[in-house]
Amino acid sequence: MQQYQDEVKMWQKKVSLEYVAHYNIVLYLKDHINELNEMLVYWQDKYDADHPHLVNAIEEMVESRNRDRKRTAYIRRIIARHEPIVLEDRRLKALAVEKQQRKERQHQACVKLQSLWRATMVRKELGPFGEYMYELKHPEKAAASKEKDKKGGKKKK
Repeated sequence: MQQYQDEVKMWQKKVSLEYVAHYNIVLYLKDHINELNEMLVYWQDKYDADHPHLVNAIEEMVESRNRDRKRTAYIRRIIARHEPIVLEDRRLKALAVEKQQRKERQHQACVKLQSLWRATMVRKELGPFGEYMYELKHPEKAAASKEKDKKGGKKKK
């Protein structure tokens, strides 16, 4: 009988230890549930506070994107409308530059021809250069004819 009483005490001790362990686990779980409930309340409050702001921000971004799309479409239409005008203007400017360059080349060619012609006239003592060359070669005769012109004599034609 003693053996049974010892065995009962042993089992009572084990049950009490089990009860203490169970009680500690229940306390831990209750504390953990309370912490989770507090976190749940915190995140619900945060969601309730942030949700309208985030919805407004998203709506603003959507509106902004739509405005940007409309503006882009408008700019594309303007570009499509003005691009032929710009291309025509560029073509006309290129033609004007080419015309100006051609004019400059023609002018340079004319200057060369004119200088060649004047050089020929000077070398052959023709035209107005003949009188000048005569004065250079015969200064005393040229001076005499100038004095005669000053006195009122006949002028050479």
